[in-house]
Amino acid sequence: MIFFLIKCTLSIKENRNKKEMSFTLDTELLQYLESVKGYDQSVRDSKLVGTYAVDNYSGGGLRYDHVLEYRLWIKKFGSPADMICFKSIKEMIEYSNTINWKNIDHIDPCVLVLQSTFYIPISEEKGEGIEVISPDTITDNNQKYQLVQMKKPRMTEWLIEWLDKPCRHIPIKKLKKKGGKN
Repeated sequence: MIFFLIKCTLSIKENRNKKEMSFTLDTELLQYLESVKGYDQSVRDSKLVGTYAVDNYSGGGLRYDHVLEYRLWIKKFGSPADMICFKSIKEMIEYSNTINWKNIDHIDPCVLVLQSTFYIPISEEKGEGIEVISPDTITDNNQKYQLVQMKKPRMTEWLIEWLDKPCRHIPIKKLKKKGGKN
């Protein structure tokens, strides 16, 4: 089994999604990973695990196309965060059992997914070659947001439990059969 360790000098994880999962005790991390291991899915290409960009979007989207890799962000006291990449949640659990927690501030587990389309607030719309599919409005906490669907691939980090959302590359027929209805 090969684990990929990437040293990160960026502070990109400081502004993570408000619903992030941070752990400071090994038992908390292991309990969390055990609770989400049912979401374990094959990565798109195991040869590419550990090669994806460190700086990605965080959160967002209602669907995903592929799981690219599973990640543990490990922040030690007084040093930049390390990112360790895995092919499966099972590998994350095995690795987590070997962590020496003596100098660790916290650990953030996540999954890197690929989305072929996604929604953003219209005020953030920018860039060339972006095709606007359809404007939409949602209400969140009694505030209305106008969103636009972007047809442009992006990689984003999600909480692992968000893998319960529909995956675009699974045909609808298979989803219906899995639920027992045709």
